Amino acid sequence: MEKNNLQFEPLSQIATVIVTDYIYLNKDALLNDLKRGNIISRYDVVEEEIKIDSEQKPNPFVIEQLKTVLPQEFTAKRNDIIFTFFPAEFKLSIVKKDFSRKDFPELVKITNDLLDRKVSEIGALGLNFVAEFNLQNIKLQLLNKNVESIKDFNKNSTFEFVLPLDYRDEDGSIATYRIRKSRGGGDTGEDRYYEVSVNFHFDFKEFNTKEKFAKIETILSETYYSKFLATSQEFLALNDR
Repeated sequence: MEKNNLQFEPLSQIATVIVTDYIYLNKDALLNDLKRGNIISRYDVVEEEIKIDSEQKPNPFVIEQLKTVLPQEFTAKRNDIIFTFFPAEFKLSIVKKDFSRKDFPELVKITNDLLDRKVSEIGALGLNFVAEFNLQNIKLQLLNKNVESIKDFNKNSTFEFVLPLDYRDEDGSIATYRIRKSRGGGDTGEDRYYEVSVNFHFDFKEFNTKEKFAKIETILSETYYSKFLATSQEFLALNDR
């Protein structure tokens, strides 16, 4: 089989949407707005316990104070999607772990419901995908193969190849791809696993509200997911077979 015909299926995937300038005074203001919009009941949203790294649990008053500045995580039980509000940064992240193409409509739906409330204020949006692939005994060759002649190169535990692609003249995005060996290979005797990720970053600052709505609809189509999978295969095709 020719190298370029090899297709690798992702073992696991994560999809994340991140928006900036998601402005609420505090977590309670966000929560009250979500209740008014029936988002809490619609998606069976549960407010998670705030995570505090401390041997001794602070008293309830301190915890309530911390909630005003620390990230607050919510889980939509209906579709197992996690969204986190960062009050100190006015940022929102929406994450679907164990992601696959069939999950796309649910991710889009809850994202739209969460963003609709603040579209006029959103300053930027990032669409992120991460996928891990098992290449078994196949080794990627993203760099000149002579790189292995560098002294002590064989002591490397992994590598990361970063490639920013500027599409601002096309769709307004900067797509930053990262490829790294996540585990295995070398002297481990185990299969080689590689992780491919991308961040499609869109700046909304020059858009009016109507343009933001239209752009979000375009971004949240399957176009960028398909583009990510296709580009991942191009990277993975650069191997020693």
